[in-house]
Amino acid sequence: MSYRGLLRLHILPWFAKAPLGRIEGSHPAVDLRTDRSGVGPGTVRNAYRVLARILQEAENARMIARNPARRVPLPKSTREEMTFLSAEEIGRLADGIDPRHRALILMAGFTGLR
Repeated sequence: MSYRGLLRLHILPWFAKAPLGRIEGSHPAVDLRTDRSGVGPGTVRNAYRVLARILQEAENARMIARNPARRVPLPKSTREEMTFLSAEEIGRLADGIDPRHRALILMAGFTGLR
């Protein structure tokens, strides 16, 4: 997702009309761990990076005394273990589809293409 998309969807709606100087570490715009309707940890971390940079620039420009996004704990990425088809399963899949697509299935299956 682009910076603009992260701002529009995950940061700006939480600021509402809060003055910059009143935003604290527990503000929903800063504590991006709050429920975001199924948003994954990676998106939360990306949005946090954008927000932290904005707030750091505000601190550098002396618009705020301290960046409230400093040291906010971020969610850990949880990756499910990937499972792969065996050579036999790839062969059965390739045999079970339209013959025109057999080579595509074999290439994707044996090279790891998604």
